[in-house]
Amino acid sequence: MARTTGLIAMLALVAAGGCESLKIVPCPKYAGWVDFGVGSYVTFEGVERVGNVEQRFRMTEKLLAASEDEVALELTMVYHDDGQPGQPMVKQQWLKSVIFATEDPTTHPDAKTDRRDVEMLMIGDEPVECEVTDIALDTQFLMLGQKLSIRLYSNESIPGRVVKVAEATATTDRFYYVEKHVVAYRVADKQEEQ
Repeated sequence: MARTTGLIAMLALVAAGGCESLKIVPCPKYAGWVDFGVGSYVTFEGVERVGNVEQRFRMTEKLLAASEDEVALELTMVYHDDGQPGQPMVKQQWLKSVIFATEDPTTHPDAKTDRRDVEMLMIGDEPVECEVTDIALDTQFLMLGQKLSIRLYSNESIPGRVVKVAEATATTDRFYYVEKHVVAYRVADKQEEQ
């Protein structure tokens, strides 16, 4: 009985907006994919630094399925060692339409967000107008550490909506930095799905 009463109290607290860590919000990554047709993809190239080790990579995110509740993506990551591509690592990721606010740095209640000027970036020969947003989070975020800093360039016509992102954080014993930008993309027609 006490367990049920505790659950009811917790749900009442969430419903009243009293517990930010349990607040349910729309998932930004889901929202970035749900309006695109299955087969849409985006390919990034970038660099990842962990401490003093730097690796270049190429990553493709491809939409496999979409519904009002979730989207399924196929993620293919290839790290480059000495300029040569390594073995592709492929996994699937399912994203729910809603998440707890603390699950994403862009929705985290402690995040400080600063919308900046619009900037023009190039994807190949195509100019793409991007909204630029700086996000700072000074609290422990998942396994990434504290003092998470993100600069996000986004455009709603690009699958996933992310055109470029730079992210830095530090733990007590190491520094982590990743920067990636879109080099190719395809928007599949939603009619192709039927």
